[in-house]
Amino acid sequence: MTKRGLTWLICHFVRRPDNELDKAVDSAYSYKGAKEDAARVAFLFEKYQELTVPVIEVKKTKKKGQPK
Repeated sequence: MTKRGLTWLICHFVRRPDNELDKAVDSAYSYKGAKEDAARVAFLFEKYQELTVPVIEVKKTKKKGQPK
């Protein structure tokens, strides 16, 4: 395979689906930032942190007469 043929394959089968995936992620998360991968990944990790922050557990006080 020639270098030109290999370049075409990479552009057609790797970059194109990657760009379509980027568009889908941008749409799903209302991302309006920079188009660089690093900025998009940082944004997605921030969203992940928001979803995975531990919830502070509030201890319930036992009412009188309830078994321990």
